[in-house]
Amino acid sequence: YLDALEITFPGQWRFTGAGNNAHVVGGKCPDFVHVSEKKIIELFGIFWHKRSEELERIEHFRKFDYKTLVIWEDEQMEAAMQKIQDFTNS
Repeated sequence: YLDALEITFPGQWRFTGAGNNAHVVGGKCPDFVHVSEKKIIELFGIFWHKRSEELERIEHFRKFDYKTLVIWEDEQMEAAMQKIQDFTNS
């Protein structure tokens, strides 16, 4: 997704999920943060996450005024990118 985000939205999204790029919000580190707006994209793997965690994560970041979009690994890339485009432009 990192490459697809950079191609589709050059310079708008920053990977913050690990290492020196870590961006912590209320003790949690989101996967991607928009560079100028309080928006987060989380990528959820089916093995690592439960469907019930999606709303919990959205609500957690909402407390800090972030809008959050969760993309699941089993979503088709084209559909996921459309959701991201709609989210980015909202």
